[in-house]
Amino acid sequence: NRGQLGPGVNVARYAWNGRLGEYMSGEDPFLGAKMIEAHLFAARQVPHPAVQVVKHWIPNTIEKDRSGMTEVVDERTLFEVYYPAFQAAVDGGVSAIMCSYNLVHCTSGVCDAGRTYACANDDI
Repeated sequence: NRGQLGPGVNVARYAWNGRLGEYMSGEDPFLGAKMIEAHLFAARQVPHPAVQVVKHWIPNTIEKDRSGMTEVVDERTLFEVYYPAFQAAVDGGVSAIMCSYNLVHCTSGVCDAGRTYACANDDI
């Protein structure tokens, strides 16, 4: 009956994102992935660990008007910058992933979903 809406693992790309203090990744995708692995392992060392929900699925770089903006990003940036911490969370056994509120538009040649919410976007 216990849960944790976190950890937040988005990469800190913009200083004006009002929730950077909640995110573990900092500015380095590799370091963020290592930190999330350690966090998930440590959280499971208690007798009855809480359900953990990693957030906010990709990309969630600006807090202001997050439900009305569109993040435009190419596929290489998704894989090299945004995915590592989330992949580490999945590999570490996180219980669920919370979606971001913004629309995402992938711009590389293989993307074709257009502007779509992150969890409904087949490109990401």
